[in-house]
Amino acid sequence: MGLAQARSSDGGAEIELELEAWPVVRVRPHGQPDDAQMRRFLDEYRAMEAARGGPYVLVLDLRFCAKISPAQRKMLTDDMAEPGEDAPCRAMAMIFDSKILRGILTAIFWVRRPPYPLRVFNEPGEGELWALEQLGNQDTQAHPGGWYVQADGSIDRQRARLAIARMEYVEMQAHLAREEVNGRTYFVPRAGPFADRADALLAAERLSREHVDARVMRLYDPA
Repeated sequence: MGLAQARSSDGGAEIELELEAWPVVRVRPHGQPDDAQMRRFLDEYRAMEAARGGPYVLVLDLRFCAKISPAQRKMLTDDMAEPGEDAPCRAMAMIFDSKILRGILTAIFWVRRPPYPLRVFNEPGEGELWALEQLGNQDTQAHPGGWYVQADGSIDRQRARLAIARMEYVEMQAHLAREEVNGRTYFVPRAGPFADRADALLAAERLSREHVDARVMRLYDPA
């Protein structure tokens, strides 16, 4: 399945699901989907996930979506709660520039934060690059499994070292990982491992107070 489209009853809205760049999954809602369409799409999405198998990253492009109803917000919140910590989706990049939509999504994530890294971007290309970086971090790094907090990667080693210094300042065990993304080397500040997700979340909050934007992630033992 390369591209699936779910249309509302009046034909005025659709939700595109594109799999041609797997493990990148692109979802693009257009117009104002109705509640029934959103439910059908979520069911189809989970069926796709089960059929495909294996880890992937999601790029949710909301630049052309007019509105999300309260019922749809609940659908999304409930759907995010279902997969759990071992969900095959390893990261989600959201693409939009609407302040109103940002407020709506903040309300959703206040109720239920997804069990994978999530970040907002203005352009799909940036989002895909970041999402693939998360996939590489979680599935190919040769270090012990467990819960970590990670700041943004940079091609500038010295810039990445500044985040490491802030992690060490609050007495966290930190290291600088190297990631290869599309032929370029990125230096990724990472602290941990932590005993569980709750400890990692507390660490991320501490780093936020030190002006370090860090997210919680889970790394698995290498095979």
